[in-house]
Amino acid sequence: MERTYNFLLILLLSFFSLLHLSASNSEEVLKAYQQGDMSKWKVVIDRMEKINSDEPETRLELLNYYYGYIGYTLGEKRNKEARSLINSAYLQLETLEKQNYKPAELKAYRAAFYGYEIALNKLKAPYLGPKSIAAVKEALELDENNPLALTQYGNIQSYMPAVIGGSKIEGLEYYHKARRSYEKEPERAKTDWNYLNLLITITMAHLRLEQQDEARNTYRKLIGIAPEMHWAIEALNPNNPKLNYE
Repeated sequence: MERTYNFLLILLLSFFSLLHLSASNSEEVLKAYQQGDMSKWKVVIDRMEKINSDEPETRLELLNYYYGYIGYTLGEKRNKEARSLINSAYLQLETLEKQNYKPAELKAYRAAFYGYEIALNKLKAPYLGPKSIAAVKEALELDENNPLALTQYGNIQSYMPAVIGGSKIEGLEYYHKARRSYEKEPERAKTDWNYLNLLITITMAHLRLEQQDEARNTYRKLIGIAPEMHWAIEALNPNNPKLNYE
């Protein structure tokens, strides 16, 4: 009886330790994003890789951090690092696919990583472009309200040339669908870097379409949630100096 009690106690302690670690990771990543300090984001990835948890939820969390950090490295032209991280992300993705864990989410990530590969090598676009579109459509068939899948479809439409079916207007519509999906859980959304990043994406999409009022409204929503994101103010102001963010 005592041995059974001790075993259950160990299980409970392990469970709560994982919960605490997950909360700590997400809080650190959110803070890194808000401060624009991606070195702190990478610390979380390195720590999670070292722990190498078998828990599907933790693997999916790490996949999300890869997704965000790879986008950053590509923006900084750190292509060698991006390539290495994409390979690591695929290992996590393939493990989760074998477990059939949250398939809609996984297909959305696969669509995103195909997009990252195209960013590294434009010659892959004819082959990986259709695969990315197919993956995100499959994700939306499984879950039409999945915010990550909606965001990825918005990205595809926004950046795909119009001559082969791209549409910045349709892309923006999908970004807003993703926003509304996140906002079904407003308190959780406010602490999710994906949602904050989406608000920036929407603001920039409106600016590209010269929709000043809509851009201003979305940006004010972002600043209302995360007023400490000074890097975002600096990043967006040069794109539209006419906007008044006060």
